[in-house]
Amino acid sequence: MSPLYSTSDDDDDLNCSSLDRQISCLSPPLDRLPSHSPTPLEAIPLDSTTASLNYLMMLFTAPDMPTFLQKNTFADGTFQLPMPLVTLLSEVNAETLTSLQHPGRPAQHSSLDQLKTMRNYLLVNANHDFSELGLILSSLLSNEDRLFSLIRSCKMKTT
Repeated sequence: MSPLYSTSDDDDDLNCSSLDRQISCLSPPLDRLPSHSPTPLEAIPLDSTTASLNYLMMLFTAPDMPTFLQKNTFADGTFQLPMPLVTLLSEVNAETLTSLQHPGRPAQHSSLDQLKTMRNYLLVNANHDFSELGLILSSLLSNEDRLFSLIRSCKMKTT
């Protein structure tokens, strides 16, 4: 059996058992794996769909969505979210900023309520399983018509 990965230290170490040598020959050193490189985010390419999915997963699993939206803005061109969702997130951001700038004014959170209704709907459909939530969100990102009808139905439930 020829080693897939070999290091010069394996040959010099006389205290290693033959099993240790076989294991070290079959498994690469950690510094050669992309996930253990000095900059793992650069080593693993993310396409826009994956970045959008990660952003939505973090948003919908965040305990406080308005705070998450304020601290984690999405840049144009970085996340290719469908337009109905971008519009909803922008409205939630605007509502949150308005309520922070004018604390005495009664807050109207219709878009935030709509986003919370959407999150609750998605979590119930995923049986509160985050891996299922990821699959549902991935499906929604690929079908903009279905996403738009979900956002519209959540809007009707909050009004």
